Amino acid sequence: MINDNYLNGLAQLMTGESYTITSHLAFGSTTGTLTATDVVTSGEFDRNPLDNSLTSGMVAKFIGSRSSTEAGNERINLISFVNSGVASGTGDIQANMLVASLLHTSAFSVEAEMWITHARV
Repeated sequence: MINDNYLNGLAQLMTGESYTITSHLAFGSTTGTLTATDVVTSGEFDRNPLDNSLTSGMVAKFIGSRSSTEAGNERINLISFVNSGVASGTGDIQANMLVASLLHTSAFSVEAEMWITHARV
């Protein structure tokens, strides 16, 4: 779900205002219904800097991860792409997605990507 924060931030950048771009992933354990006005990552238990962000044509790509060494059998139900490194931040969600109850163990790392195409409709 693309958050209103992302769209408002793009508008600000287009008019020369400053805006902090997407920089971190937040992992949450609570599931629910996503909306474009979500302000917190429900049940947030970890936040990591993005591994990479790049563009390809009109596509903005944000890539982040959570390593197996960080895992402690947490259940990941929500991943948010945010523009702040402050744990359990408020109002910093740029986009988020529900995950089908993933139990993160030390047996594997998790990578998440968000690709947003900016196009005429």
